[in-house]
Amino acid sequence: MDSENFGAGRDLLYLAFLFLGSGLGCFLNWFRLSAKLRFRNRCVTIGFVLLSAAVAFFAVSLILTNGKFITASAVYITGAVIALLFVLSARFPKAAGFPLLLAAGIVIVWIAWQLGQFPRIDRGEKLLANMDVSADGQVSFEIIPGMTAVIFNQDGAGLNNEGEGCKSTVAVFGYDSFFPAVGGAKHGKIIQIENGGKTVYTDPRFADGLPKSRLANYFAGFDRESFLGKLNLVFMEKNTFDIPPEFLYQGNSARIFYGGEQLIFR
Repeated sequence: MDSENFGAGRDLLYLAFLFLGSGLGCFLNWFRLSAKLRFRNRCVTIGFVLLSAAVAFFAVSLILTNGKFITASAVYITGAVIALLFVLSARFPKAAGFPLLLAAGIVIVWIAWQLGQFPRIDRGEKLLANMDVSADGQVSFEIIPGMTAVIFNQDGAGLNNEGEGCKSTVAVFGYDSFFPAVGGAKHGKIIQIENGGKTVYTDPRFADGLPKSRLANYFAGFDRESFLGKLNLVFMEKNTFDIPPEFLYQGNSARIFYGGEQLIFR
């Protein structure tokens, strides 16, 4: 589903589901016979206002995305969860509303924190590492984020007897495009460096694939072929790039960027 405005349209659609759920929750307050009639009438009025807002946000989302989400079941699954959350919040504000909203806020902050540790690489060129080769052939990497120092000895241009040089593997990962707010954004990190056919650095957080996040691992545990219409919550790909030999001679240094799905050395 490619659309320049898909992210904004998706979030507006979810906002429509939010207002839909809130409106339905307000309507359900009409059946609270123990409440005063004035309160029940006010809830119905607020419910109509919220439903009107839901229709407006749905229309704007439809225009922004050219209706591309209409056949995407994952959008409606996510939207239904949001609507249900706010139905309960509006109908039972003390018993369910506050706890549910607090839990949702914690999850959102957790996800943002997890992704915020890694550079977003789908918007221009992003610095992933600094490399320096000393006069005695010692190569050091400062990998972003975390600035982990990776040091090994290099001989000449770094080719072993089999012609294998220095390579780095970049992990590109994120949450699926249907995930609210952060979905579709690509984040990246250098997770492995090889020299002469030998691995000299591996980020332990990516040793088994996905970033070592309990939340990400929980999502990854679903059977994606059967869970909620093939709803993929996380994605990840790994790409290995050769480090140009001219940057590996003694006394050289380079800044390593990622852009256009390739490594850029400067």
